[in-house]
Amino acid sequence: MTNVDQGDGSRQSPGMSETLLTRFLRYVQIDTQSDEASKTCPSMPSQLVLLEMLKQELVAMGAGEVKMTKHGYFMATLPATTRKPDVQTSVSSHF
Repeated sequence: MTNVDQGDGSRQSPGMSETLLTRFLRYVQIDTQSDEASKTCPSMPSQLVLLEMLKQELVAMGAGEVKMTKHGYFMATLPATTRKPDVQTSVSSHF
């Protein structure tokens, strides 16, 4: 299981016992405000830090095909929770 930096030097395995508030508070500690003058995508390196954190958490939860590009595109598939054929959920994000 992947450990995620908690921002205070400690590391914790992400899991279902972690509350939504705990995750949210960890995410908002990362400054992801964009730089309008930037010529890069994403405009701030810190945006990639948040994406890497999300990537690690999804992999630890069992997501498949988790991919992140250097330009801030993020994709993953979530395993089906039904026995019906051809059911799949995808996650896609861009910073």
